[in-house]
Amino acid sequence: MILKIFKAIKQSMFRLGAIAITIIYLSILLLIQHNRFIADDKAPILHNVDEKTQKLASKVFIGMHINSFPTFSFDSGEFTIDATVWFKFPAATEALSTIEQFTIYNSLLQENGILVYRSAPIIKLVGNDVIACFHTQTTFKLPLNQKYFPIGDHTLHILIQNKNATAQELVFISSPDGFTMADDLFTKNWIAKSKTVKTGFIQSDIYPKENLTISYPVALFSIDFENVGGKKIGALYIPMLIIFLIGLLTLLLGIEDTSRLGMITGALPSLVLFRIVIDGVSPNVGYSMHVDNFFYTFVFLLLIILSFQLYVTLTLDQIKNLTQEAQQKTKAMHENISDVIFILNLVFLMLLVTYSFYR
Repeated sequence: MILKIFKAIKQSMFRLGAIAITIIYLSILLLIQHNRFIADDKAPILHNVDEKTQKLASKVFIGMHINSFPTFSFDSGEFTIDATVWFKFPAATEALSTIEQFTIYNSLLQENGILVYRSAPIIKLVGNDVIACFHTQTTFKLPLNQKYFPIGDHTLHILIQNKNATAQELVFISSPDGFTMADDLFTKNWIAKSKTVKTGFIQSDIYPKENLTISYPVALFSIDFENVGGKKIGALYIPMLIIFLIGLLTLLLGIEDTSRLGMITGALPSLVLFRIVIDGVSPNVGYSMHVDNFFYTFVFLLLIILSFQLYVTLTLDQIKNLTQEAQQKTKAMHENISDVIFILNLVFLMLLVTYSFYR
């Protein structure tokens, strides 16, 4: 039975078929993950306003219309947003005086952003409501989770807050209809899949020992962006796979072929040098991303092949003084081991890549 298995493995059609099945499996897996929305970007923690506070506080409906993104990069996490922020509230409330204080000096459009431009408020009276609009441009940098790069998606969180009022004085309310975007919004390789709005307040501990805190109203506008660009996926994964296949094919050469060791010693350094390309296009983060897991998997498997090829070369050199029959027996055994390592490398590759996708 074992002899039949080894005989089947030595067939060229079986070997090529095993490689083809592995490549097809990896391609389908990569395509599935690329088409699946996967994002893990953390949003600011918002606290809900209780009903009692809502009854006593001034209620302001807040909305946003995004005109454009002059700067838009999920790789670096840098963005510039051109938007119109508007507020609607009853004319007979004290909310107007509070909204008029909504300036760069006592509020921020983005927690860690820089307000580039802000227009004077455009105030309109619509029925019994007052609408105050502000045209703004803000540049900000977000701490994004890049562990799925280059196939991952992202959620862009835009936080509007007013530190001129407490959560007991002013309450923001909103709805998905109040969050709109321009039809011709350009975001290269990214498509806005969905958007949500949450309102509440943020609470900060000033003096935890005395349980002293402050709170202020906020509105969180979130957009799920789906990655539809495949250029980096092909540029990063395909070269690594080709280099790995070159190293893998050395196991299919004759056991006495001296090029077995030469090819693998060329493939492994080539893969290591490709690390420069990966680092050049990858976000600068301190943890492993998906492309890193691929790279480490290929390096690990090529090291196994290199170790075996070195072992074979040294063994063949040591058995030169043995009888011809003993040499042939040793060579046949190592050919069988080479076939087993060939199959195991393909199996390990599929298992490790699958694990890296779903861990």
